[in-house]
Amino acid sequence: MPAPRCAAVVTAAGASTRMGGAAKKEFRTIGGVPVLALAVRPFLSAGVERIVVTLPAGRLADAAALLAPYLDVAALTLVEGGDTRQESVRRGLLALADDPPDFVLIHDGARPWLAPDLLARVAEAAVRFGACVPVVEVNEAVKEVGGEANAGADGAPLVLRHLPRRFLRFAQTPQGFSYPRIVAAHERARVEGLSFVDDAEVFDRFSGPVAWVTGDPANRKITFAEDLEEAP
Repeated sequence: MPAPRCAAVVTAAGASTRMGGAAKKEFRTIGGVPVLALAVRPFLSAGVERIVVTLPAGRLADAAALLAPYLDVAALTLVEGGDTRQESVRRGLLALADDPPDFVLIHDGARPWLAPDLLARVAEAAVRFGACVPVVEVNEAVKEVGGEANAGADGAPLVLRHLPRRFLRFAQTPQGFSYPRIVAAHERARVEGLSFVDDAEVFDRFSGPVAWVTGDPANRKITFAEDLEEAP
């Protein structure tokens, strides 16, 4: 039996509003190398057959010029994303439809510290179970809080529930899925006008359960400017 064919979608179409400054976080550098190049490299090194990178409208040429000194841009498919991450992922998935893979890994372009071992474990579990997300332990107390509608008699904002962190985890990427099933799930979400936190939630809602593997605390997502200064 032939080995399953693997593709990847790396998302970098967001506006990076929480980062501040003029440059997108994926276009900034760590050790002189663009964050996006560092996020894409593990997939090239692993021999992933096709890699799609989603980018803001009108920025494809900018991204190609940025990446060219650091990796083979000809090996990538650059596509314009949408107004939300969910729509950008859907467009990235559809860019693979002309020659569909068996499964796909979906990764944040702002996660430049992906270890080969984690990539391999997610891919293996995705092939075996149909869907997989890497998770890491929650290391602080978690509270569910209410808004104005749940305020106390004196107007104080209230904690509604003290959640047991023993069964809670933070999700990371790459998340891996059966390609036809995640495409169908995203199309259902689009048709029904529903928004989800991540691709694992989209899959879980419309296709089936999602397995998990232990993630890597070093596989952090860059959100704020100071994150660039905190390399593992």
